[in-house]
Amino acid sequence: MKKIITLISLCLAVVTVLSFASSAAGTDGDLPFHDVPRTSWFYDAVKSVYDAGAMKGIADDSFGPNDPMTRAQFVTILARISGEGYGGLADEATFKDTAKNDYYSDALGWAVKNGLINGYPDNSFKPDSPILRQEFAAVFARYLSYKKLEITGDDVASGFRDSSSFPDYAKESIETLRKTGLVKGDSAGNYNPEDNMTRAEIAQVIARFLEKTAEKKTLEEKVTVFLDKYLCSAHGKLDLFFNYTDSSLTEENTAALLRGLIGLDGEVTVKFDDFSALVDGYSGGGDGAGDPGAGWSWIDGVKVTFTDPKTQETYTAEIDFSLRKVIPTGELNEYKNGALGVCPEDANTNMKNAYPKFNEAATEDGEIYAGYSGRYNAKDIETFFRKLTGLTDKNAYEFILAGFDPKKPGQPFYPMFRDRKNADGRLDVIWIETALEGTVEQVPLEFLVEDFIDEYTCFAHGKIDLFFNYTDTSLTEDNMAALLRDLIGLDDDVTVKFANFRELLNSYKDSGDGAGAPGNGWTWFEDIKVTFSDPSTKETYTAYFDFSLRKVLPLGEIEEYKNGVAGPCPEASNEDMRNAYGALNKVATADGEIYGGYTGGYNADEIEAFFRELTGLTDKSAFEFTAVGFDPAVRGKPFYPMFRDLNNEYGKIDVIWVETAFEP
Repeated sequence: MKKIITLISLCLAVVTVLSFASSAAGTDGDLPFHDVPRTSWFYDAVKSVYDAGAMKGIADDSFGPNDPMTRAQFVTILARISGEGYGGLADEATFKDTAKNDYYSDALGWAVKNGLINGYPDNSFKPDSPILRQEFAAVFARYLSYKKLEITGDDVASGFRDSSSFPDYAKESIETLRKTGLVKGDSAGNYNPEDNMTRAEIAQVIARFLEKTAEKKTLEEKVTVFLDKYLCSAHGKLDLFFNYTDSSLTEENTAALLRGLIGLDGEVTVKFDDFSALVDGYSGGGDGAGDPGAGWSWIDGVKVTFTDPKTQETYTAEIDFSLRKVIPTGELNEYKNGALGVCPEDANTNMKNAYPKFNEAATEDGEIYAGYSGRYNAKDIETFFRKLTGLTDKNAYEFILAGFDPKKPGQPFYPMFRDRKNADGRLDVIWIETALEGTVEQVPLEFLVEDFIDEYTCFAHGKIDLFFNYTDTSLTEDNMAALLRDLIGLDDDVTVKFANFRELLNSYKDSGDGAGAPGNGWTWFEDIKVTFSDPSTKETYTAYFDFSLRKVLPLGEIEEYKNGVAGPCPEASNEDMRNAYGALNKVATADGEIYGGYTGGYNADEIEAFFRELTGLTDKSAFEFTAVGFDPAVRGKPFYPMFRDLNNEYGKIDVIWVETAFEP
């Protein structure tokens, strides 16, 4: 039977999601680090260096603000902020305690080549030793000289009280940094040259450096540069996207949006000469799709005045606005207070090419799309649209099926593609209001359940792997039912009943520490009777499942497992992940927990490099690495190196995790 898709609208945008507090301050959600609270003295500094790409965390969710900065870490930061290419320079460094494949080797080679690092008399670099405050001053002063930077300080009236204790090699350097205002003393006015510098302290110095060396632009320059970059080349207007409700377009929201997009401080005022013209045009914009006047309003020559109380600058710009409504209501939260959009002609090549591919499949009136012959479920529809657009790379392009209801063929829904790798750090979006018209054959409940069993049964042990977090409370009948509904693609009103759920629960509680063979965090069950009932179609189907239930370690650190996920076992995942398991087994000790052969520094970067080399999972764009529970200050404490396959065909996450410790 021929199915038809009606195209109501086709839009392509680059969008930025913004917080509408002060653009300078940020919120707790701006940083991924649990140990950098918004109230900490170092928050703004860490945010500055993290946003600039100068510093990263010691783990995905940890910055280690109070950890001593190592010499290797510091030289890596210097190379990053230099703005110079430093790849392939590892051979420049010939210290006896460094190697060419160390994570910092290229940065160290760059520093040696340019006279920033000399090392110790015994030809060592001591990469993992904390950098002393006097050493930091010496190296950073050399860096300023090398870059020919002259920085004006805030206050050069008095020196440090403990200057008599400064070593000769660092005296002038410490004084140079004091005069620039980059370093300051403690509450007693001392520099404390022999103390270690923490990561938070160095973040503070680097943040000051970035601020002092940043190119200063006038208010007019900031506004005009923004408009020059983001006016849509197709129609010469500034595309702004708001959600479907008129209430999202307010003067306060729009002012905050412009401040954030342009990069202005929160104190800068943004006043519209006649904001009601925007509201009236937007409110009359119809159903949210199509030409201007139908959810897309053009308002030309709107005067907007920007005033900066700090610099006493005022600048008025006349801006032509293109305001678009985003549909459907409430499903696209990033538009709730407005977002910037770049029209299709200014987006990336693949997204631009997807645009005419829709047109090629359209009928003469440009509205009807034919060619769909799959079943009426989310998976088949995603496959259809990926093939139609050519956006088949799931790692590069996320697909979202907003508003789709498998029980209501003919009801409009919104297939969306988002570019995960936009060069501006934003998301390109194509969205289409569409419907599959005519009588669409419903997939019977029995077929949906059996398809799931066939797809997710691990052929190594013949069971369906389900992963839960370590706490017994995560495995509940409600969670298990919701998980199966989601995985199979059933509506929320479908009931899922287990004949004897307590059997699963009791065995799971007794399954040990969460890793290893069955009975040790990994429990197998066979012939679990599960009955599905769909009240809308009056269907009931009973299936018998063989489950493999696994606990995920450690407690509370892996959010996606909090209510359970399905995971194809290693043998059923991709070849690289299978080979990685074999590589780990080859170097394991008899108890399967402690791994030998490690000679690198005890820090997150080097440990990641070790496990990537060991497993062969070196492609960071394909395999994410997380050292869960790693503490660089406690060597010998177990932690959990994990790899995740970012391109898993199931749309889920393949995981290798290893409970391990590097013995002292």
